[in-house]
Amino acid sequence: MFRPLLALLAVAGGLALAGCGGDPRSVYRIEIDEVAPALETFDDDACEHLQFVLDPERLDRFRDTPREERPDVLRQIWAELDPTPTTSVNERRIDHYRRLAYARSHFGREKAPGFDRRGELLLRYGVPDERRVIPADIVEGRGLVPPREIWVYWWLGHAYEMEDPRFQGNFLDAYRSRIGIEDVDRDIAALAADSDVPAGVGNQGPAPLDAEEQFALDKLRSMLERGQMGLRTRPRAYLYDYGGQPLDYVFDVQTFADSTSERTRVDVNTAFLGKDLDYAPGLGAYAATLETEIAVRTSDWRDVTHLERRTADVRSDVDDRKGVLVVDQSTLYVDPGKYRLALVVRDLGSGNLGIRQFEVDVPAYPAEKFGVSDLQVALDVLPAGNDRDSTFVKGRYRVVPYPLGDFPPERDLHLYFEVYGLRLGDDGFSKYEIHFIVRPRQPREGGWFGSSRGRVSPGVALTYRGRSFGSTAQETLSLESETLDDGVYDLTIKVRDLLRDLTVSRRATFSIHR
Repeated sequence: MFRPLLALLAVAGGLALAGCGGDPRSVYRIEIDEVAPALETFDDDACEHLQFVLDPERLDRFRDTPREERPDVLRQIWAELDPTPTTSVNERRIDHYRRLAYARSHFGREKAPGFDRRGELLLRYGVPDERRVIPADIVEGRGLVPPREIWVYWWLGHAYEMEDPRFQGNFLDAYRSRIGIEDVDRDIAALAADSDVPAGVGNQGPAPLDAEEQFALDKLRSMLERGQMGLRTRPRAYLYDYGGQPLDYVFDVQTFADSTSERTRVDVNTAFLGKDLDYAPGLGAYAATLETEIAVRTSDWRDVTHLERRTADVRSDVDDRKGVLVVDQSTLYVDPGKYRLALVVRDLGSGNLGIRQFEVDVPAYPAEKFGVSDLQVALDVLPAGNDRDSTFVKGRYRVVPYPLGDFPPERDLHLYFEVYGLRLGDDGFSKYEIHFIVRPRQPREGGWFGSSRGRVSPGVALTYRGRSFGSTAQETLSLESETLDDGVYDLTIKVRDLLRDLTVSRRATFSIHR
């Protein structure tokens, strides 16, 4: 026997439906998109509705801010909650004030916060997946049953039952006042007797629920119980439709001097597994197209710069992409300072995307000051040759990034860095010394031995000298990783300007994993 899910939903709420004058399964939609957003205010009254969407720390930050500074503080708070941090539109902020307008107009009350429990749920969790409105009714043996509503959030696994006990349009929690499971079971029998679902032969009473129906009923009962707990354990949640599933990737950020200005070059390197990308056939090959967006903002969330780019990974065969690593690099130029970066990468074939937000301290590289760039751990470093327009070209080298930083023993580790502000000798050349050290995080017995410059076996230390025509030098090292045990290693370089006896150092981390 099949019972509609709508009927089971009403059963799960424990509703008395026998003799109901209206349709107990009325479904009402909440269309907040058709409502103009409420006016954003910054007085203490704003805390009445912000308490449902801001965690205590953010709410206290707003409350403790002087009235004239609150607009800027609230702007920053909404920026922290923005589901699409690389766009100019903050959907979370817009949705909240649309919900607020709807709550006030449809569930409004004179007393604070200005709406009943339905409005509170709307602000906390948004529009319910299903909303059931059950009118008041007179039930034999129970008297007058007040109007009720059941709101179901399938994506949360929560359901909420509310009633208007005084018939004044003020809906309060109802499930916590349930008499007991026997009361729920009586309503199950009443529903089966009064519904259009066949009840069995003759007057034998309601037919028993089958296993699937019983499971659905138990699930809805559990959702109602979790809903009441959820108001305390998960008091707010926001669901945004990104049009795809999460896309996994790793990234790192490297900084270098910009030879044409006083700004700093910021490279954001990303790496994906080929099996996670959608390759489309075309013209005898297969291509996965990635769309990358990067937004750079100040520490107080003011826009600095924005980058959008598309790249394609083209392969002749994609039958086995399990071990394929797809790397990419996006480059920005910014003034030195502390920034918030938002990185969004979408696989256009599948629609899947990954969002990362992080803070970065961009250093200055003054031309006259002796210094070293970040150390870039790379998959490969090759002469650029005539390939000067490649994404990975830095000066005379093509440096393929490896943000994963986890090397199998059969793959050599490459390192690239730049030295700035070297003093020039009378011949126009600079002279410097590089001290290269590798140490395991967990010390091991025994020692290592270094070899010649350019390609080394793991050693306690390796020192070599170099010279460059000009005040800037590009340096690269390779490490034979097969001689290393599994584990995490710290790699440190110290660079000494031999013409003025100054030293700077940088550190990077990598791991060997079999």
